Amino acid sequence: MLKKMPICVKIYEYLAKRGEKMDKLVENPIVGIDIGASKISAIIGEVEESGNIKVICNCEEALEIGVASDLQTTVETLKKVVNDLEKVSGIDVDNVFVGVSTTTVRVVSCTGQTIVETGEVRQTDIENAVRSASVISSPSDEIIHTFRVHFKLDDNPEEYNNPLGMSCNRLTAVVNIVLMPRNVLDNRRKCIEQANLTLEGFVLEPYAAGLSVLTPEEVELGVAVLDIGAQYSEMAVFKGKNKFVSQSPIWHTAVLACGGTNVTNDITRSFKCPIAMSQAEKIKIEEGTCRMTNLIQDAEFKVQAVGSLGETLCSKKQLAEVMQNRFAQIFQAYAARLKQFQLLDKISGGIVLTGGCASIDGIDKLAEIVMTKYLEDNKEPNNPSKIHISVRCAKPESKAGWGNAVAKPSLAVCMGLLEYGARERMQNSKSTRKQPIVAMKSWGQRIMDFFKSMFTIN
Repeated sequence: MLKKMPICVKIYEYLAKRGEKMDKLVENPIVGIDIGASKISAIIGEVEESGNIKVICNCEEALEIGVASDLQTTVETLKKVVNDLEKVSGIDVDNVFVGVSTTTVRVVSCTGQTIVETGEVRQTDIENAVRSASVISSPSDEIIHTFRVHFKLDDNPEEYNNPLGMSCNRLTAVVNIVLMPRNVLDNRRKCIEQANLTLEGFVLEPYAAGLSVLTPEEVELGVAVLDIGAQYSEMAVFKGKNKFVSQSPIWHTAVLACGGTNVTNDITRSFKCPIAMSQAEKIKIEEGTCRMTNLIQDAEFKVQAVGSLGETLCSKKQLAEVMQNRFAQIFQAYAARLKQFQLLDKISGGIVLTGGCASIDGIDKLAEIVMTKYLEDNKEPNNPSKIHISVRCAKPESKAGWGNAVAKPSLAVCMGLLEYGARERMQNSKSTRKQPIVAMKSWGQRIMDFFKSMFTIN
């Protein structure tokens, strides 16, 4: 039966509720979405007058491992995450920045030239040179980032970071371009569109993580960000002369189909009885460590086995050994990659670990030991210098306006998406490009919401 209420009362209640929500509306909110293998994370923030990014809230929803390639499942999960984000923040989400994995990414170095007609480099000359260098004749690929490496004047071999105002007749730009297959991005666009969202930009995930956790000093020296996720571990090498992370070129990317899920699988089959994946994941988080020091030989913890086997005791030392072996495999693979592509001279700032697995106790020390040993053992015979790779775990905690709620390595990508979005908004505001509209529902949608709320059904 329909339960009717006086229309004036319903209008009052509706407008009151909208008024509460209106108080929470934010001018041009920035929304970042990280679609991972095991979960979808979303975060919403705004740029304050001081220039700091204020985090409003973040939400996440688990994905069953292996279903991230299932478009419909991903869309439905994304809708739920966005709905939760809207409920908590009171902000209607529309425009979003979305992270993309390095699994199909390649980085190419390109050169372009332009004639400096006035004999003095103007901003338009810089833009023309970069534009000339950014022309890629690959219909199957799409450019997602273009990083300025350096400029050269005429035939002068000297490299310049910013040639504005300098004298020359010909300006050469060297850029690093990040490419991704168009079909991969199109599938991700479908996901965003079917979730009723508007894509504002794609961002390479390790690049986004770097924006949220790297220091200017690390970037100037050169640093590799290693993001260890559920199914993949991804690496990006940053190095820039300008000390600005957001403007520092990516020199190399790499991906390994091995991550936290592999460790969880190892745990399920490493003890005297079979352990469910959910239980193994819990053990990894609560009991796991990569640190053998100070571990008592016979220290044990209780585990619920599958079926009717009941509880069993498991060795903490054995667990540490299992986790060490798998993570050591990952770190050794990346050490070999650094050597193969001659990247050691570009990472004087060391390795920075992010992602969910970066929270595991002792993983930074293990990475440092494994990678240093591999590179020292495999260095050129005539190289007398000692090789040492410094490693630290990073979480986005040092930025003003970011609370402890987002100080997690697993949220580094999402926080970096906010940083990227803020920079893009700032650049766009200086151009003629239109700013994203205020995040609020259309009046048509509001009227429909009102009439839907006019009656309730008992």
